[in-house]
This record gives sequence, structure tokens and C-alpha cells, in this order.
Amino acid sequence: MNNYLEEKKSFRIFGISIKVWLLIILLCLFFGLLLYKANFSYKNTKEVVEREELGANISLDYDSDTNIYSISDMLPTKDYLGKSSGIDQYFDFSVNVHLKQASKIHYELSIKKDSTTLLKDDEVRIYLEKKNPDTDMYEPVLEPSSFIPLKATTDIGTPKGYMVLYEALDDKSQKDYYRLRIWLSENSLATTNSYSVAVILNAIAE
Repeated sequence: MNNYLEEKKSFRIFGISIKVWLLIILLCLFFGLLLYKANFSYKNTKEVVEREELGANISLDYDSDTNIYSISDMLPTKDYLGKSSGIDQYFDFSVNVHLKQASKIHYELSIKKDSTTLLKDDEVRIYLEKKNPDTDMYEPVLEPSSFIPLKATTDIGTPKGYMVLYEALDDKSQKDYYRLRIWLSENSLATTNSYSVAVILNAIAE
């Protein structure tokens, strides 16, 4: 009889222990989701990150095999010429937005320069265009500018030191097409003529 009571008591304690551990695991998952804000970024080749709990998907796609845009053999160029450079002198990419439960998504496009570059920020010119879906023509959304690094991380999540090229607020599922050009400033006296940046996407679904 005593053995039966002891076994029953042990089984009850074991059952309570399992419930306690399950409760701890559920609480950890719950608070983990709370701390995991609707903030996500895309840095890899054609990466599509899905966050079902956010109610939206977004991806950064490239015509090339990487999000790295490298330019070599640059020559000092006037802005009006740089803005119309040839097919081998720009970087095409797109942002694909798919809204589910979310009503809109706010995203930022930015670039991170290669830390090994010898060019000064004011020696490069950066120009971004976006395709107008009505005319199928690219239109400027960032006029020629030097590299302007952020002094602090933005609310969207673009890190300090990156340069924000453009921010958009999409309230429907769509695909936005962009074209990036970079050239050497006409006033540059640099002896090096290569430059490399990574195109980065950060977003928040609302």
C-alpha cells in the first residue's frame, strides 16, 4: 500500500514538473515574440524573409547575383553625364511587397560602402531612380549626392554609418523597380578609381 502511495505521489510530482516546464517555455516564446519587433532587413542574394506574425512579406531582388554594386575604372564625370550612363554602369534591383494582415509597410533603401575604399565621401556621386508604373520610365528619387552616412540608426532599422537612399510607404502589394548609379565626382583628384557598396533593405510592417 505504501509503495502504491509513493508511486502515485511521484507520478503527481512528475506531472506538475512537466506543466511547470511547459509554462516556462510558453512564457519565453511569448516574451520573445514581443521583443521581436516588426523590423527586418534583407542582405543576402534574392533573400525572401517571411514573417507571418507581421502580416507582410518583402524581398529585395537583383538582376545580378549579389547585392554588391562594384564600380571600377571610374573617371571624373559631370552629373548630367553620370545620370545617363550606359547599361554596364548601373545597378538594377526591385522591392517586392506582399501585404497580408498588415495594412501597409514602411521600408528604407540604403547603401553600405566597402570599408576598404580609399575614396572620400564627397568624391563619389550617388543617384537613384524609380520606375514609374504609368509611364514605364525611370524617374529620379535621389538627385546626385555625395555619400552621407547616418549619424544614428533610424526608426526603421537602418544602421548608423549607412546612407539612406530612399524611403517608401506601400499600402498595397506591389513591386517597385529601382536603378542605382554611382560615379566619380568631376572635382575628384583621387588616384584610386574603384568603389563598392552593398544595397540594403530595412522595413517595418504596420
